[in-house]
Amino acid sequence: EIMPSLVGSEMCIRDSTYFIMKKLHKIILALLVISFTSCASYSNKISKDQQSELTKSNIHSIEGVYEFEAFESFVSKGGDVYEIDNDIEYPDYYILGTRLKLNPADVTMVVKIVSKNKISFTLKRKNTFLFEKTIKMKLRPNGFIHLKNKHVEIIGVPLLIGGIESEKMRIGISENGDLLLHYAYDIFGSLIFFSSGTRYNRTHYYKKINPSV
Repeated sequence: EIMPSLVGSEMCIRDSTYFIMKKLHKIILALLVISFTSCASYSNKISKDQQSELTKSNIHSIEGVYEFEAFESFVSKGGDVYEIDNDIEYPDYYILGTRLKLNPADVTMVVKIVSKNKISFTLKRKNTFLFEKTIKMKLRPNGFIHLKNKHVEIIGVPLLIGGIESEKMRIGISENGDLLLHYAYDIFGSLIFFSSGTRYNRTHYYKKINPSV
């Protein structure tokens, strides 16, 4: 004979498991919603005025040899656009995903379209090869080449102590034929359900030295 107390205990365990699974389902759903809504997004305020749109017919015009150091930089945050003075930015972190210790004075970057969905970036010191990376890409109707190197990372425990960080990049050419690199960053975090976050865009311009690769 099964004692009533044991039956009650089993029911209590079953109810507790159901309650935990229901809560877990809600947390997972909330994380999915946050991961989509907190994704970094591009602001056209920071690049549209100086952009020359790329198309299938002129996409190879982005090819060439560029300076390694940006000659002009802008940041867009909170709806305002600011020119950044003395903001020396190198494309190694944005494009290659790593920070190289190089003297920008004697380093150049070669951009080449490999295929309709791939583009390569090669760093050289004079005629010496330093680094190369090929990235998947897609030419969008907005005239930009969107690089498929988007980065999304969950930090800590979102909704409790942590957040979701995302960043992505696209490139284009300016009206003067220089390289335009547009970087979007977003981090959404919480501290015991109190939300906070940072979102900004940065655009850097790199001078074209030689249109031939």
